[in-house]
Amino acid sequence: MDHSPSFSFQAGYEHPGQHEDDADTKSVASKSSKRKRLAKACNACHRAKRRCDGTAPCSNCYFASKPCEYTDASGRPVPPPHSGQPDGSKAPRSSSARSRSYGEETQSLPSTSHVLLDTETMQSRKRVKSEQHSPEPAAPVLDHGLTRELTNLFFTHCHPVRDVIHRPSFATALSHRHVPSYLLYAICALAAPLSRQPRLRTSPPRLAGKPFAREAASLMFDGSGRLLCGADLFTAQALCLLAAHDHVINAPGKSRYRDLALQIVQTLGLHDSDPALPVPTAERIQASIERESVRRIFWVGIHLMDLHFSVYAHTPPPPLSDAQTRLRLPADETSFELQVQSTLPEYLYLPRASELGHLIRIMTVFAQIEQLGDRSSPEAFAELERRGEEWVSNLPDHLRFSESNLQVQKSMFETSSNTGAWCFCCMHVYHASFALALHAGRNLFKSSPKPRPQWAVTRLDMIMNMLGDRAKNTWMLVGTVLWTQVKYCHQDDDRIREWCNEHEELWGTRILDSAAYRSLSSGPISPTYSMGRSLDELRLHNPRSDWSNAGLAGSSGDGMNRRKGAESLPSLKSSGLLDWKSEPTTSMPVGLQWLAKEPR
Repeated sequence: MDHSPSFSFQAGYEHPGQHEDDADTKSVASKSSKRKRLAKACNACHRAKRRCDGTAPCSNCYFASKPCEYTDASGRPVPPPHSGQPDGSKAPRSSSARSRSYGEETQSLPSTSHVLLDTETMQSRKRVKSEQHSPEPAAPVLDHGLTRELTNLFFTHCHPVRDVIHRPSFATALSHRHVPSYLLYAICALAAPLSRQPRLRTSPPRLAGKPFAREAASLMFDGSGRLLCGADLFTAQALCLLAAHDHVINAPGKSRYRDLALQIVQTLGLHDSDPALPVPTAERIQASIERESVRRIFWVGIHLMDLHFSVYAHTPPPPLSDAQTRLRLPADETSFELQVQSTLPEYLYLPRASELGHLIRIMTVFAQIEQLGDRSSPEAFAELERRGEEWVSNLPDHLRFSESNLQVQKSMFETSSNTGAWCFCCMHVYHASFALALHAGRNLFKSSPKPRPQWAVTRLDMIMNMLGDRAKNTWMLVGTVLWTQVKYCHQDDDRIREWCNEHEELWGTRILDSAAYRSLSSGPISPTYSMGRSLDELRLHNPRSDWSNAGLAGSSGDGMNRRKGAESLPSLKSSGLLDWKSEPTTSMPVGLQWLAKEPR
C-alpha cells in the first residue's frame, strides 16, 4: 500500500502480461531479417498457436482479459486484419467525454450519454460478439427498470463496498444522468446475483454479474489494458467494485483493479488534510463529500476487503505504512449522509472512532489471530487478548452490545438507510469470532482445555436471528459466522452444509473445506506479518512518514517467538480427531438456534 506520487496515467495501465508481450515483440523484431510475415494473428494467439479471429481485441484475449496487439515481423504495431472501425476508434476519450463528479453539468453531452451506451457503440459491440461466437452472454441493456432494481439491491445488500459511494449524491446524479455507464455496470455486477429477474438467473448465481463486469471493464480499458477513463472518483469507485466482483467469481489477477484504485485515490489527495470550512457553500460541501469518499475507498474498498479475504486466502493482508496508520478514518454514517463537512477527524491511534473505524480495528485483531498457528507463543495470544479487551473498552455506549442497542439497530437495518446497523452487527460478529479463536488458541497451551465461551455463541445466535434470511445476502457477515461455526465450533451438520453451499454459490467462498483445513493450522506465522501496535504505541510512534516498507511493527519481537519442538497438527477434520456424529456436551452446542429454526 505504498504511496506512489510519481504515478502517471498518460502511459496507461497495463495488464500483468504486458511485459511478456513486449519481450516477445523484441524477439519477433530480431528475426525480421530472416522472414517477413503478414500479421494475421495477435501476438498472444501467435505465441500460443491458437486460431485468432483478427479483431481488436480478439475473442481469446477479450475473454481472458489479456492485452491484444498486432505487430509485423519487425515488431511495429499494425491494425488488426478484420477491424470494423478506423484506428481512431480505439483512441482514449477526450477530456470532455470523461466522467464528471456528482452533480456536474453536462450540457454539451446528450442526456443519456453517461447512463446508456450510445447506439453506434452498442451495435458495434454486438457485431464483434456475434463474430466471435462467444458463449459468454452479453450484458443486458440498462433500462430504467433494471437500473432502479439493481442499484437498490446494491445499496441494500452489498456491504461494505456500497459505502464507498455517497448514496444521496449518487441518487441525484443518476436522476440527472451524470453517472458514467461503467460505474453503473460495476454496481450491477455485484447486485445481479441478488436479483430474481429470470433474464439474470445463472447457475451458480454468482456468475450473474459477470456480463456487467465485463462490460464495465471494456468501457474503462482498451484492448491493451490501458485505462481510457479519467483518474477521478467515479473511476476509483468502479475499480473497487470490480475488484470485489473478481473475488466473488474467483477470477485470476484480482489485485489489478485494487492496485489501480489505490494509485488513483493517492493522486486524488488521499493524504491531504481537510481545509477548514468557515462558511460551508454547496461547492465546499460537495468537495467534503468527495474527500470522504476517497478515504472510504481506501479504508473500506481496499483495506477492509484485504483483511476479510486474507482469512480465506490463508495469507496475511498487506501491512499499513506509517503514513497510512495516520490517515483519517471514515466519518460516522449519519454525518456521511447528512453533514460530513462538520465532523471532527478520527484516527486509528485514538480511542474515538466511527462505526467503520471500530469495525476496522476488530477485523484487524481477528485477521491477526487467524495468522497464529499452534507454534505461536502464549505471549502472542496474550497480546491479542489485551487488544481485544482494549477494543471493547473504547466502544461508546450506543455501539456496545446489548438487547436495547440490538433492537435500535434492527429498526435501522430494516430501513436499509445506511451502513451503521450493518457495522454494528458485523463488528460484534467479529468480536465473538475473535473470542472463540482466542479460546481455541489458549487451549493449545493447557493440559485441561477450558469450555468454550458460551456468550460468544449466544451473541452470534442473537445477531443471526435479528438478520433473518437477509444475512445470506451479505457475504462478509454471514461468511464470518459460518467460518467460526465450522472452524471453532466444529459444526458439520446438514444445516451448516446447506448454508455453506448457498454461500459458495452466491459469493464464491468454500467455507466448509477451507475453515476445516485451517483448524489449528500447524504452519508458522508469516514473517512479513506483524502483531500490530496498540493505541498507546501508535500515539508514541515517531510521526515521520515512511513510504518504503514500514508496516505495523510490534513493540517487541518477543511476542512473536514460536514454541520450539512443537508437533505439527494436521486438520482436525481430516485427521479424524473430530467426531462429527457424536453428541455434543453442554459447552459445545451443535449449532446456532437460527439454523435450527430453518425449514427442513
